Amino acid sequence: IENIDVTQLTADIKREAALDPPAAPVLADAGGEEAEAERGESVFAAAPAARAPVTTATLRHAPPPEYRAMIEHTAATQMQRQASLDAVNASLASEQSIDALSDDQQTLLRNATPADIEYGVKLEQQKDVKAWVSRQRQYQIQADYEPETAVQENLKGLWQASGSDTPIQVQFDPTATRIDRVTGLNLPSGHETLAADAEERKDTTLQPLLGDKVQLQKISSEPDANAQQFQQVYEYDGEELPVFSKGASLYYDDAKMLKAIAAQTVDADDLLVSGTVGALDWPSATEIVIQQIGLPASQARRLEDSGEGIFLIDQDPAQARVVRRMYLPGSGLQQDIVIFVDEETLAVVGIE
Repeated sequence: IENIDVTQLTADIKREAALDPPAAPVLADAGGEEAEAERGESVFAAAPAARAPVTTATLRHAPPPEYRAMIEHTAATQMQRQASLDAVNASLASEQSIDALSDDQQTLLRNATPADIEYGVKLEQQKDVKAWVSRQRQYQIQADYEPETAVQENLKGLWQASGSDTPIQVQFDPTATRIDRVTGLNLPSGHETLAADAEERKDTTLQPLLGDKVQLQKISSEPDANAQQFQQVYEYDGEELPVFSKGASLYYDDAKMLKAIAAQTVDADDLLVSGTVGALDWPSATEIVIQQIGLPASQARRLEDSGEGIFLIDQDPAQARVVRRMYLPGSGLQQDIVIFVDEETLAVVGIE
């Protein structure tokens, strides 16, 4: 069981949204879980089958014309962006420093999404590029800071409310319209519990830093947990769905002072969602997981339903899918595994 290579499976699956399942499930169920553990076998009995990228033709239901046009536009944009990143890779391969790149190339990197860097920049350059991009998006907010936008004005207000001459540190997201991180805060809780304080700050502190295109929902937690978390949600098909891996957190110290904010969010206007809520039932989702990643039936019996939501393929808002999330709790040396099954293409589109 400890031989599971989740990282490799994730890398294999991330780029493609549709799988061609094998003719029959690949199982390694002889003897049950105990026998598997004794044999040292992986939970996954075989590598994923051959895959094909998602196109409008792979969807079970014909998309509307405007959706088809957006898919084609997104594909063209991605090709253009990759061509530009290829030029950056060529420059970096010639031992040219990032600071020596052209202004256009530096702007491209500065505005790159995490997925752009992960899939577009060569592996040996990614560490340096990520560090450079992070520095480019960082700002210090203090007395002499002159805000130009509403978000920046709110950040200046947080610095003033902290009542210290020490600057607060801010990192913006690639669009420079929302924050990714704020540290150096010193804001007292105004409520008996941190959960109550966080609930109020969702509207008074978080929302002004993320914009009205990001909707958050409080995640249940201990009343005085130091980390108070929020899930980003999106209304689709008559349901309010979680946008998986997107949300925000408020971090307090033991003196109940708000010290930091972290967020990973997406503008709702950028989401291009496909799929139908409720289209895939739990037994069918389980069978898909068994077939497409070779999960033994003994392990499949341990799967837990984590509900439906929206999954961004390659973290791309234009590739947002309605999925069923399935949770496989860890056992022994095996870590917890989360599996996402696309309800439209009937494909495993992510493993975490």
